[in-house]
Amino acid sequence: MSIAETLEGHLYAEGIRQLVLLGIGYIHRPEFSGYARLFRNPEFRIHKLTEVALAEIEALAFEVKEGADLNKCSQKLNALLQRNDLRQENVVIALTELSLIATKAKWRVAKHRDPQDSTQRLVMDSLAIYADVLADIFLGRRDLDSLAVKAIGTSKLDSGGD
Repeated sequence: MSIAETLEGHLYAEGIRQLVLLGIGYIHRPEFSGYARLFRNPEFRIHKLTEVALAEIEALAFEVKEGADLNKCSQKLNALLQRNDLRQENVVIALTELSLIATKAKWRVAKHRDPQDSTQRLVMDSLAIYADVLADIFLGRRDLDSLAVKAIGTSKLDSGGD
């Protein structure tokens, strides 16, 4: 059970079919991405980040690695989420360094309302979702069979070589 598989099951269960993944450039290249199965699933529409947004994410991740103040990084991540190209999208944080920011900001699965309009979207931390699922399994509140992305039909998705 991977983070990507757990996220796919969560998105499916929550009825979320359109999203953007916040991560480095390779995450958007299905041939290299741990999220390849999600990209191949015709039920999901994953929007690509602009080159500018990718550069900002990579710079922010580098700041976190260098030990920057996570509160300041949280402000930068919030500013990134307010960009026009991300404003309408459900967002999945799919980069460990950004998950550290989300943890510091106490985001797990949060609804963010854009003050500029009435759009409401979810900002989800894939690592927090994974941790919650693992905790549920450990505590006996869930079993592995309940997590399988069976509802989507794994046979048509698993044929891609993951």
